[in-house]
Amino acid sequence: MGMIENALYDEPVRWIRKRREKNTDWNTIRMANKPDLDSLQRFLAAKVEDDDWAPMTIDEWNRLVNECMAFEDKHESILFRGNEGALYDTKQDNGLSVPQGERSCWQLYKASLGWKKESVQDLEDATIGILRRLSKDTRDTGAIKGLVVGHVQSGKTANMEALMAMSADHGWNMFIVLSGTIESLRLQTLRRMQKDLNTKTGNLNWIGIEHPSKKSPYGQRSLDCNFSSEATTRYFTVCLKNAARLRALIDWIHADKASHDQMRILIIDDEA
Repeated sequence: MGMIENALYDEPVRWIRKRREKNTDWNTIRMANKPDLDSLQRFLAAKVEDDDWAPMTIDEWNRLVNECMAFEDKHESILFRGNEGALYDTKQDNGLSVPQGERSCWQLYKASLGWKKESVQDLEDATIGILRRLSKDTRDTGAIKGLVVGHVQSGKTANMEALMAMSADHGWNMFIVLSGTIESLRLQTLRRMQKDLNTKTGNLNWIGIEHPSKKSPYGQRSLDCNFSSEATTRYFTVCLKNAARLRALIDWIHADKASHDQMRILIIDDEA
C-alpha cells in the first residue's frame, strides 16, 4: 500500500492538495516553501508536534509528494473539494452558482448549521460541484448519475440536505430520497429533513409526502401539488427500498400528467 493510501498520512496529503488547489508548483511543495533541507526537516518536525502529522524523514516526504504527483497525473479529471471528497467528470458544468440571496434556502440552511467556517465552506464547495453536474432537462442526455462517498459520521445527511436546498433555489421541485428497509429510520430521516429545510423567513416552503401512491389523501396527491416554475413550494419524500413502496411512488408521479410534466426531480439514494 502506498503512503497516499495510508490513513496515517491523511493530514500531509490534505496539506499538499490544498497547495495544489492554490496552483503551488511541485518543487515548492517538495521543499514546503523552505530554503534548504534543514529548514524542511524542522518544518516536518513542527507538523508532527503542532498538527499531529505522522513522523516522516525527508526521503519519506519526497516519496509522499511523488505519489501525489503521480495520482494527479493519472486523474486529471478529478477536482478535490474540501477535506473529505473528490468530484469527477469536470467536463459536465451547467454554470449554476451558489445562491446568494439572504432568504434563499441554501443561505438559511447554511446559517443554521453552526459549523466551523472551514467545514461550511467545504460543504458549499462540494454541493455546488455536484449541482453543476446536474441538469433539469434530461430529455436529450438521459439521466445524469453520480456517486458521493464519505466516511462514517462525515456529514452524509447534511450533504444530502445541502444539495436539496441549493438545487431547490435553482428550480428543482421534487426530491426523492431512497432509504434502506427500516421504517423507523425512514420516518426519522423524513422528519429531520422537514425540520432542517423549513425556515420561517425562507423563500421556499417544504412539504414532505408521507406515503406517495394513487391513494394518497387530499393535499398529498400529485394533483394537489404546485410544480409550476413560479411556485415557492418544494416537495420531497423518503421512500423505503421496497418493491411495493417504489411502485406506489411511481404511480404517484404519473397519476396526474400536468403535474408530472412540470416535475424537476432529484433522486438521492441514501444507501447506494
